[in-house]
Amino acid sequence: MKVIGVCILTQDVIKLTEFYKAVLKTDSIGDATHMEMNTDGAAIAIYNPGNVPRAEICNIQLGLEVDDVDSEFERLSSLGMTVTQQPETYPWGRRAMQIRDPDGNYINLSCPAKESAK
Repeated sequence: MKVIGVCILTQDVIKLTEFYKAVLKTDSIGDATHMEMNTDGAAIAIYNPGNVPRAEICNIQLGLEVDDVDSEFERLSSLGMTVTQQPETYPWGRRAMQIRDPDGNYINLSCPAKESAK
């Protein structure tokens, strides 16, 4: 079985799509009800089925593999993204940071830690 994508439900498809286009550096196709962005290996859809209540608790975290967490931290910070965790190196060999999208969903960006940073 292969995961081919994820769909994020929202009340504001346009706003959330613009956010993810900036994060993923990609284009989208669709309309104010449903947008889709293709990434390397999977699609991310943003969809408003018509009655999406604002979640009180975030139950998912989207994980993105990046080439360089520190470069992404600089780029996303300069775009005014809400950074909830600064870049940090973990004992299990990953370097990661975290941001939140406009709906409050967490996005973890990570890459293998460099030997000198472990």
